[in-house]
Amino acid sequence: MTQHRSALIVAAKVPSIQTQKNAADAWRPDGLWLPEHGSPDEFIASLSPGDLVGVWSCELLAPPIAKRNGDTRRKAFRRAADALIERGVLLEEWKTGRVSTDPATMLAMFLDAVDAISGVSGNGSQGRPSKEPFTDEEKQLIANAWFHRKHRNNPQRVAAVQKLVPRFMEHDFYKHGFSDELRKL
Repeated sequence: MTQHRSALIVAAKVPSIQTQKNAADAWRPDGLWLPEHGSPDEFIASLSPGDLVGVWSCELLAPPIAKRNGDTRRKAFRRAADALIERGVLLEEWKTGRVSTDPATMLAMFLDAVDAISGVSGNGSQGRPSKEPFTDEEKQLIANAWFHRKHRNNPQRVAAVQKLVPRFMEHDFYKHGFSDELRKL
């Protein structure tokens, strides 16, 4: 049984088709599968056990246009990955240089692909910044009322604070270290 080296080129914004072709030329495949030849699913169906497939990155196995009939890129990738494993095909990523010769490497490649498909960028973005619940003046009013010595328990403190700041709730006092912040005022 001979091993065939096939390169998969996918139409994507990043990397460009030319970048993928340059990487494929350096890899020297026996065959080149271009976007006009069909989908990655058709490409995978043409493979034999033991073949080596080169692709820029694993997430390109799920085409960006896979949202038809309720399909998602993640589902399309899973189908492609399952088909590759079922057929016994080895996969080489040109971007990272990894080859799926052992299960641990294959799993790492597939998990990285799922992260890329899911949009997990790792740029540290936490989304929308939280809104500060109280102004500095309101914090001072809350601190004065909360720590006043005539209030013996929390229900009395909450009632006193709510007279000054009606939207105050008791959990606001303990949330995000607010009680420590107010003690310093």
